Amino acid sequence: RAQNGTAGSPLVMLPLDPEVPAYVPPQVEHLLGDLGGVRTDLENHGIYLRLSATAEFAGNVSGGVKQGATSANQVALSADIDWQRLAGITGLSTHVIFVNRSGGNDSHLFGDNVSPVQEIYGAGGGVAVHLVSAYAEEALFGGRVDIALGWMNVENDFASSPLYCNYMNNALCGDPKALPGGDIGHSAFPDAVWAGRVRVRPTADTYIVTGVYEVNQDLYSNADRSGFELGVPRDSGVYVPVQI
Repeated sequence: RAQNGTAGSPLVMLPLDPEVPAYVPPQVEHLLGDLGGVRTDLENHGIYLRLSATAEFAGNVSGGVKQGATSANQVALSADIDWQRLAGITGLSTHVIFVNRSGGNDSHLFGDNVSPVQEIYGAGGGVAVHLVSAYAEEALFGGRVDIALGWMNVENDFASSPLYCNYMNNALCGDPKALPGGDIGHSAFPDAVWAGRVRVRPTADTYIVTGVYEVNQDLYSNADRSGFELGVPRDSGVYVPVQI
């Protein structure tokens, strides 16, 4: 699943097959090709690296506080490792995402800063490297049970849809805007919390997923611009979503 213009790890519908690998990479066309065979060699060993760049340009041509235009930019690097292929550890994979964000938000030109016009503007900006997530995932019983543990957000598995990000406006992209927030607990890209979640597939077409996520009131604030503040000084409880 690519969320907010990132090279994020996709949610893969795994067949119920005991031989299925822990991680199934998406089929994508790469701008730089195979890099002389390096990419194929890495992927044959279970190492999947992706680098993406997103630019969102918007302008206010009439009304508002003033006229003008801005560009919000993001460079994202993700690394997914299939440890079953790399080291023979059945069902294990790890995932990490970093972003660099820069630019501005056109909303200030017309006086509405509640929902930024460019969804990649905001959290994670103003630092060279922002840690989005880092977690391990274990697939069991041929993909019927999937467990994840580490530094991740609720949005990665709950109340999200690729349909939301057909538009770059942050009022639509990501997940329902009534949910995210520090004391609410519904953490979203590009910020994460300590968490664990379990997804069970009774059949290939159904699933039940739940988890326990830290509630960090410093989310989306200047207290943690880098994403590397892994302590829990502003914890106020836990968030337990359930989705069927």
